[in-house]
Formats: sequence, C-alpha cells, structure tokens
Amino acid sequence: MSNFNLYSIPIETVEKIEIIPSGASVVYGDNTVGGAVNIITKTGKGKDSLTLQTEAGSYNQLNSNVGFSTTAGKFKVFGNAGRKNTDGYRDNAFLKSDDVMAGTKYQINEANALTLKYDYHKDHMGFPGSLSEDQIDHDRTQASSADDWGKNESHRFNLGYNYKQDNLEIINNVNYYKNNYNSYMWGSETEKDTNNLSNDFKIKYNTDRNKVIAGFDILEGKVENSRNTDTWAKKQSIGGFISDTYSLTDKLDFTGGIRQQHTKFKYSVSDEDKTYNNTIYDLALNYKYSDTGSTFISYGTDFRTPTTDELLQTYGGIQFNSDLEPQTGENFEIGVKDYIAETFVSASVFHKIVKDEIYYNSNTRTNTNYDEDNKKIGFELLAERKIMKKLTLTTSYSYLESKIDGGEDKGNETPGVPNHKFSIGAKYDFTEKLKSNLLLNYVGSSYAFGDETNEESKVDSYTTLDLNLSYKINDSFDIYGGIKNLTDEEYYEYVGESSWSGRYYYPAPERRYYVGFRYTM
Repeated sequence: MSNFNLYSIPIETVEKIEIIPSGASVVYGDNTVGGAVNIITKTGKGKDSLTLQTEAGSYNQLNSNVGFSTTAGKFKVFGNAGRKNTDGYRDNAFLKSDDVMAGTKYQINEANALTLKYDYHKDHMGFPGSLSEDQIDHDRTQASSADDWGKNESHRFNLGYNYKQDNLEIINNVNYYKNNYNSYMWGSETEKDTNNLSNDFKIKYNTDRNKVIAGFDILEGKVENSRNTDTWAKKQSIGGFISDTYSLTDKLDFTGGIRQQHTKFKYSVSDEDKTYNNTIYDLALNYKYSDTGSTFISYGTDFRTPTTDELLQTYGGIQFNSDLEPQTGENFEIGVKDYIAETFVSASVFHKIVKDEIYYNSNTRTNTNYDEDNKKIGFELLAERKIMKKLTLTTSYSYLESKIDGGEDKGNETPGVPNHKFSIGAKYDFTEKLKSNLLLNYVGSSYAFGDETNEESKVDSYTTLDLNLSYKINDSFDIYGGIKNLTDEEYYEYVGESSWSGRYYYPAPERRYYVGFRYTM
C-alpha cells in the first residue's frame, strides 16, 4: 500500500528473522526484488516467563520494555509493552514511540492451533531535513527544517490458523491494519488514513523426495486524505503460486515455481484505473557433491508494483502519476558452499537485468521509471572460521557493477550503488559469562542519487566499527553495553543531487554509546 514503518515492529516482539536472498518472489510476490526479510513475531512459545528490559544511550536515549508469556490450560497468553525516547543525533531528530502487543494461542489439539494477536503503535518524530555542503561544514547536527514533524498511530489485528500433522502443514493468516499519519512539512499540515484487509494462505506437503508449497494471497486497501475524504486511492490484489523442490537423485535437487498476480489501483483524482498482471517463475538446481559441499545454479524473475504513495504526485497539487509502470527483473546466479580447512565458505556470481526500475527523480520531485534497463553483475564471498574455542571470525565481500543500459546515459553507473562492500566480525568469549562482538563495515564510493549523468564527484566511501559487550550474571539477569561507530566516522545515510538545489546530505550519527540490562523470570 504505502511506505512501511519498521518502527511499528519493536525488536522485543520478534521471535526470529529469516533472510531469503533469492527465489522469494514466487512465494512472497510483490516487492521481493532483492529477496525477502521474513520477520516472525512471537506467539507465546516456550515456558512461562516475565522479562524486564531497560536501555539508555547517547542523545538522551531511554528505552524500556516488559514482556510476558503464561499458560492457562490450552491457552497460551502473551504480551509486550515498550516505550522508546531519544533526542536524536541532529536538531529536531527526536523520536518518541509506544508499542503494545497482546495475544493468545489456543492449541485445539496436537494438530490444530488458533492465534489471535493485536498490535498498537504510536510515534512522534522530528524531520531535520537535508543539509547543503556549507551547512555540513558549519554544523552537521543542525536542522534545515526545525519545525517539521510526523505522527503515526496504527492498529493491527491478526487471526491465524495452523494445522500440522505428519507431512502436511496448512497456514492461514487474516490481517487487518489501520494507520493514521499526520505530518507538518514545508509549512503545511497533511493527514491521511490507511486501512487494508489481507488474507495469506499456504499449504506445505513433504515426502521423501518432494517439498511442495502452494497458496494464495488477497489484499483490499484504501488510503484517503483525512481532511478531504473525496481524495482517496484504493488497491486490490490477488495472487496464487506453487513451488516444488524435487530430489532427482540423492545428490541432485530441482526447484521450480510459478506465481500469477493481478493488481488494480483506483484513484479519486483520475477516471483511469491502473491494472497490472504479472507472471513470475523460479528454476534452480542444487548438487551435493560431498557431505559438506554443494553447488547451485538458478534463474528467476521478480516484480514490484508501485505503492499508492508512488502513484500519487503531491508536489504542486495532487495528481495521478499514470505513466508509472511496474518494475520487473531477471536474475541468474551460480554458487557454491562448503567447509574447507575447518572454514565455512560461500561464494556466488550473479547477473540481474532490471526493466522499468522505479526511482525518485529529485529534479521533478516525482517517482518515475528508468527509460532503459539497469544491468547488474557481481559476486559475493563469505567465510567463517572458529579459532580455538573462544574466537569466531566472519568476513564477507561483495562486488556489484550496476549500469544504465541505453539512452543518453548508456554505460553510466546507477546512482547510489557502491561497487564494493566489505565486513569482518569477531566474536570473542572471555569467559562463559563475558562475551564480546566487534564488527567492521566498509561501504565503497558511489554517485549521489539523481546523478544519472555521472558528471559530479562520487560520494566518499566510509568505514564503521561497532563494539558490543555482554555479561550474564545468572540465568535470569544479564547486562550489556557497547559503542556504535567507535572510530567516530562522519558519513551520510543519503546523498542526493538536484538541478535546482545542488548536492544535499542527510548526515548519519557519529560515535554513540548505550548500556542496558535484561531480567527474565
């Protein structure tokens, strides 16, 4: 529907996070153009517990949280309440948020379970705005928009059903989401309401040689101007998919999947409806050449339709952006994973062609498509090795070459895409109770967003170093702390280039500290 607010999912409510780097589009559909991050929130699993947590840090940061889980017969009752406050790194970069989650899981019998959950989120944040180069040199913490702010208040209801017995699992989730967003920017106040109802159904069936997953998803949603309900946008989508991993031999697996999705947009400011039909598929072979090693090759497609925000142009009055098309991609990848000399090694080479890539044009202040394809080619390397019993080293490197493939800018690098990224992490256990984590990240230089001609200088590369320490006093009580951006690197979260304002910056925080404790009983 709209841009998603990650603040509405507090980390304390997360049970686990799955990273699906490729082949996610068939199962998850729209917007999974670079894979998927599946955030799975808690449903009251495990033993009864009560957890208290407090964390304080730089810029007057103070976070507090309480969570519980208990059992009453066949019912598991769970909940979480948290508050976050910070002044932020820059002037007018404050954030105040409150979150409440409550739910119950009813285990009908060994095979069937129902889950009912409610999430409430509220936040108030300042928008410090972008800075020019002169402003950065004078004071990178200042705000160019000292009075701008935004407020969110959302409610989310989820009714889930799960059946699992033998080789069969059935999952169905009905979700209702309602959000009110109010903001003050550029001297005017706006307010909009978003609500949508969705249903996701999946069925999984496994045998000795087959792993089948199939399902469908439906969404009906609306965004409207709270102060003028004659201005609205509606989105409807329905999609279905099937994917199967079949073991051709004991060592060779074949995966094939297909999804068909229909999406329709309606707008009050236009008599024209926008309808998209997308068919995508995924093909892969995985060969296990040894007990520890395997190699794979895959080919697939993906897509993302515009959000309601992207199809509405609000600068200079509300207009329907009828020319915006879905973004589609073709992906080819080959890779290998193995343990070599007691070191886990993963390597892959990929090639991607993106058609009609959607991007924000800072000169026209509208979302638009690249007229020509963007071609991306690169490789990724990862290695992890445990040294003795106390030290584990992990390192990764990725190279990505992304270029515009046609038109006046043919051969130019895609703005905002660095060629090089590198990270190295070290986990060291001083004792069974005292543990440390050190992470170095390097991000290479790239052209600023909006600089398709590559005429301006590149944005500088940067390196950050983060340190974390934790001490477990007993089974119930632990304390932790750390330093983010230990070397006090000055870098930017976003750099743009505009013909009417020149280069503009959004500075990232410098060195900052935090300390906290967690008590569970």
